Amino acid sequence: MRKQVTEKLLRDIQDSYLRLQQRIMSFTRGILEAVTIDEIARFMENHIKEILDYDSIGFVVHKDREEDYRYTNGNKEYVLAFLEKKDSKDLIKWTLSNHKVSAFDIEKDKCVIILPLLRPRRELGFTVLFVSKKASDLTSEDFDLLSFSSLQCSILLESTLMYETLERSEREVRALKDYFQTILNTLNVMIMVFSEEKKIRFANASASHNFNLRDKVEIDNILSQPLSKEANDLIDKTSLTGKFESKEVEIPSHNNTSVLWDLKCLPLKSEEGNEYLLVLEDITNTKELERLKKLDRIKSNFLSSISHELRTPLASIKAYVETLSDSVGELDSDTEKEFLATVYKESEHLEGLLNELLDFSSIERGEFKIKKEEIDLISVLKEVVTLFEEKANREGISLITEFEDTSLRMLADPRRIKQVFTNLISNGIKYARRTDEKKFVKIIEKTMSEKVLIVVEDNGIGIPAEELPRIFERFFRGNEYAYATEGSGLGLSIVKTIVESHGGKIRVESTKGKGSSFYVDLPLISGSSSNNIAT
Repeated sequence: MRKQVTEKLLRDIQDSYLRLQQRIMSFTRGILEAVTIDEIARFMENHIKEILDYDSIGFVVHKDREEDYRYTNGNKEYVLAFLEKKDSKDLIKWTLSNHKVSAFDIEKDKCVIILPLLRPRRELGFTVLFVSKKASDLTSEDFDLLSFSSLQCSILLESTLMYETLERSEREVRALKDYFQTILNTLNVMIMVFSEEKKIRFANASASHNFNLRDKVEIDNILSQPLSKEANDLIDKTSLTGKFESKEVEIPSHNNTSVLWDLKCLPLKSEEGNEYLLVLEDITNTKELERLKKLDRIKSNFLSSISHELRTPLASIKAYVETLSDSVGELDSDTEKEFLATVYKESEHLEGLLNELLDFSSIERGEFKIKKEEIDLISVLKEVVTLFEEKANREGISLITEFEDTSLRMLADPRRIKQVFTNLISNGIKYARRTDEKKFVKIIEKTMSEKVLIVVEDNGIGIPAEELPRIFERFFRGNEYAYATEGSGLGLSIVKTIVESHGGKIRVESTKGKGSSFYVDLPLISGSSSNNIAT
């Protein structure tokens, strides 16, 4: 008798093992065909139905920078209502923290089963099943199969989410590239990039139109011979020095006339070797040649600076995206998040630079406009200060506000006023002396009759006296710190334009090594100060 019982027990174990093996094989074959999150959710729905006869199912996936993905079937209203309850959220949180499939009785002869979707150091989501039986009636085989399904689903889901994130990042980079190229195509100067063999790699719209360009055309074939020689010589010089070079050349033309060309060349680095950015501009018809020479020197410095500013984040974005693309499934989630955070940060940096270029372009064309409305200046200032609190704390800088009023009404463009004080406070943080223990940026507000004075004061590196008269000029960056900090040299000139467009004035006082104070006068609505309001 004992032998028969033992044999039956062994047969039952063997049958159970075979069923488990068959279901695992069926699951593995099926889930490999699921590519999208929708397909994974529907596969899990059908697969779990083979394991356990449930009444309703909910499938929730946490997505970066997006709302949670939710898929439900059965009694959808019941599932959604369950997910919103506090007690339900506590059960889900407990299950995720314990890293195992769990079942809980929620009604008489009814339980909910929660399957955590987890990967190392990351919660991907969860699946909830509603079953018409008690939790105690579930077998160990049920839990084993559900646990296996949960684990395999988590592995595939992690890869799918990472792929979606990479696709989104690539779309953002492509959009940024198109955005940058659009700006280049609006410039009247001719811009080309040549390979080390002096074959063209890129040309903006102006160059393409003037020279009827094709890819990989050699420089000798697109420029007239004298100009080609000058361009060749400039590229050779740039290759030798490894730095930005420029010159003006006069090329004989028809009817005993000549064309005056301004040539600029900047070395670039890429995966394919050395490249050269060549900028050509016909300056023959300029009436004020001496003024133009001065402006061109400034523009040359700006081109060198902005090319560096744009190239550095683009190179960083490209490197991180390529690493992520080449390492799908190999990097841990923390590293992926760090890489994607860097891509996002550099994208924001590029966006800021490009916005400055667009603002400058509209100012130069006389198309810069502001949209005035009644605003509370104190609220705007507090909003800007809040934006910088985290960065200031990280840099060990105290942000101090001294406001006389709780409210100040004025007619202004809120976005542009915010831009003014964002620039001034950002500069105060950027040019802090790193060795100082007590660093601060102070924002002071004082009302004076029908206007307000806002002072942005810091105890940073200061501005040399000889540079103060030029501090609001476009493209100007102090020689001592031009390459030690980021920037296009357009910020303060745009700030000045915005302030004056509001009927205000801006000035600066500074001592090198002791700090700077920017004074902004702005008109108020009559009687708008909170100090003038009767109580």
